[in-house]
Amino acid sequence: MPADSRVATTTLHVSPGATPDAPARVRTTTGLLAARILQLAPGRARVALVATGALLLGGDALRLEVVVEDGTRLDLLDVAATVAYPGRGASASWRADLRVGEGSSLTWLGEPLVVAAGSEVDRVLTAEVADGGRLALRDTLVLGRSGEDGGLLRARTELAHGGRPALVEDLRAGGPVDIPDLCVLGGHRVVDQVTTVGQSRVAEAPDGCTHLQLVAPGWAMRWLGQEAHRSPLGPLASAVAQS
Repeated sequence: MPADSRVATTTLHVSPGATPDAPARVRTTTGLLAARILQLAPGRARVALVATGALLLGGDALRLEVVVEDGTRLDLLDVAATVAYPGRGASASWRADLRVGEGSSLTWLGEPLVVAAGSEVDRVLTAEVADGGRLALRDTLVLGRSGEDGGLLRARTELAHGGRPALVEDLRAGGPVDIPDLCVLGGHRVVDQVTTVGQSRVAEAPDGCTHLQLVAPGWAMRWLGQEAHRSPLGPLASAVAQS
């Protein structure tokens, strides 16, 4: 890695309060992201993730670890999109590891990850959801800023429920990989997806979206397009977050 590389882990741990009527307890450490507590209630927390500086830059290695203990709920949100800037030959990485306990819920309506021209990003998202737990995610990947071709994106998603795989997926797009990009994205530059794990009730797919039923309780709704703000998944994501 370049000498000025930044490698840092942000942690967020939510646990029940000392009594049933006490607010949930939130413990954090700050890395390239900082966790800001917005609201606390019995068994529940609402937290925002804020970048501590410009990111992602070439050589950055962003790590996020989230634990939601049994019987608690975390509503997590991003304050702004993450942009991977041209790395001048150095790649960047973004990794989130989520763990949701029994009878717990994690909702994360993430803002887009934008892979600018000249950047190279390895992005990994993993989640372990216990039996009786629930995870709801909005995950948006964008190749390029407005008016530009995107950089190289290698994205891997591994979601598990009750110790069994629920969704395992690899996406390699942008840069020189024309064939995978053509086959998977069909020339589109935006992949927007809402996914639930541990929820058997199936939502109706918005027009233009693809419905994927997971092998575990849960589903994914996916939209491919050219501009993230045109995605029809916003109302569905909001409804899932409020359920």
